[in-house]
Amino acid sequence: MRRLLPLAISLVLATAAAGAASPEPQQAFEPIVVELLLNDQPETHSLVVLRDTDGTLLVRAADLPKLRLKKPARGTLTVDGERYVRLGPEMGATVLFDAAAQRAQVNLPPAAFLPTRTVALSPDLPPVTTASLGGFVNYDLYGEQVDRRSSLGTILDLGVFGPRGVVTNSLLGRYDDEQREAVRLETTWTLDFPERLATLRVGDSVSAAGAWGRSVRFGGVQFATNFSTQPTLVTAPLLYAQGEAVVPSTVDVFVNGSRVVSENVPPGPFTIDRVPIISGAGQMQIVVTDALGRQQVIAQPYYTGPTLLRAGLSEYSFEAGAIRSNYGL
Repeated sequence: MRRLLPLAISLVLATAAAGAASPEPQQAFEPIVVELLLNDQPETHSLVVLRDTDGTLLVRAADLPKLRLKKPARGTLTVDGERYVRLGPEMGATVLFDAAAQRAQVNLPPAAFLPTRTVALSPDLPPVTTASLGGFVNYDLYGEQVDRRSSLGTILDLGVFGPRGVVTNSLLGRYDDEQREAVRLETTWTLDFPERLATLRVGDSVSAAGAWGRSVRFGGVQFATNFSTQPTLVTAPLLYAQGEAVVPSTVDVFVNGSRVVSENVPPGPFTIDRVPIISGAGQMQIVVTDALGRQQVIAQPYYTGPTLLRAGLSEYSFEAGAIRSNYGL
């Protein structure tokens, strides 16, 4: 019994010494500073990333917007309370890591990037200035003499404008051997509402033609759509060019063989809105060219017309009054 106690104490001390001499477990992830190059883009990003034991890079989820990357549905994990994303095969990524230069070249599929959206035409509305008080006169004179018979005719427009709209009055005059008279044609007060794409008319006006009817002249009140209050507004539906680029590329859009848009796009999905088109039937081609000259060509037929309205627009006319008979007589 006396010999067993020293033996047990020796075993305990040996175990403790062996535990003290064993190396500490290594960390699963190694933090490093790398210069990240995505899909051959010219700009690089210096980031602090983690490197797994298999060499896979882990990027902070907070850095994804800076890299224009989407947050993937899988491949995320938490390290020390912070979310990271693995740039691995689950994202379709291929990584070439240069340990000497601390540089990583990463190639990702276009679907991994956030989409870019550009506008081919400027939709900016020109500033509307308040009109000062003023007036104008338009006239058209006509004279004829045949033998001893002479005749004169005139069309006269008078207008007064100001901050509250414009009042116009038109007259038709005739002077010859048989008839001497002046006839009032139209008297109207007009007020435009550019922000509502509408115009209010009080007095003489022309009704809007229906799908199965025709316009008539009437006297009364009319509140109707007036797209001309915004000269830069395009009312017809416009095309948009959409595709994907693997590397920084140039996108050329052709309409009926004529180039109408040329844009430089980064890797990922892209959309070019408001492509100018020609009314009627035609064909649009999208040509995506990368830095090496490789091209992707997409062709799509289209049709548009002046009677079509793009999404978000509507046309209407509210009228009340009486039809004018014997206009100009």
